[in-house]
Amino acid sequence: KFIFGVGEENGDSTSGDNSHQTKPLSWSQLAEITTCLKSRDMLPKQITDADQEAISSHAAWRWFQNLRHPRLARLAMYEMVQDIVDGLHRSKNCPRSGTDDDEPLLHVFSAHDSTLMGLICAFHLQQPSQWPHYASYIKVELIEVEDMHPSEASRSQKEYFVRFSLNGEVLRSTWSKDEKSGELRDLISVDKLTEMVNKEHHDDEVAMMEG
Repeated sequence: KFIFGVGEENGDSTSGDNSHQTKPLSWSQLAEITTCLKSRDMLPKQITDADQEAISSHAAWRWFQNLRHPRLARLAMYEMVQDIVDGLHRSKNCPRSGTDDDEPLLHVFSAHDSTLMGLICAFHLQQPSQWPHYASYIKVELIEVEDMHPSEASRSQKEYFVRFSLNGEVLRSTWSKDEKSGELRDLISVDKLTEMVNKEHHDDEVAMMEG
């Protein structure tokens, strides 16, 4: 027997003589439970696949509405974001001598699905339509690009860019907007990404002090 109800995250539907009744689930809990049941073909007949997708979409929307706020994103994700950005710079500057001192080519972080949402918001990435499914992953790639046609006055130079993807689908950052066309690009330079992360952190700290 399955009993479903929807309540606010911190709501309490029990009071007085009704304390024995089942407490409604939050949207996040409802999305997680129905996703699990759907993956095992155990959804109650009263809940259609369309209903389950709508539940997951609404739960994702609620998370994004909260974490899109710069201050909440910074409080929730800044340390992890800074760790990722620092790792990009260490890899960028590593001479690759072939010794144990080399920066690892791959860093793996294990986290909850809500952490993926937090990273998407903190890096200002495009919003996926659905909540990340089980075993979802965000890939942060450091891409080295060498100028194949340097001018006579300069040597060939390397530039470094970052590409984000969720489960293999590229997510563009709003920070990567092309100034001329206004379109978002697949790649954002490491320097631009670092600048925007630091600027957002600094601006929010100033706002907190002034507030």
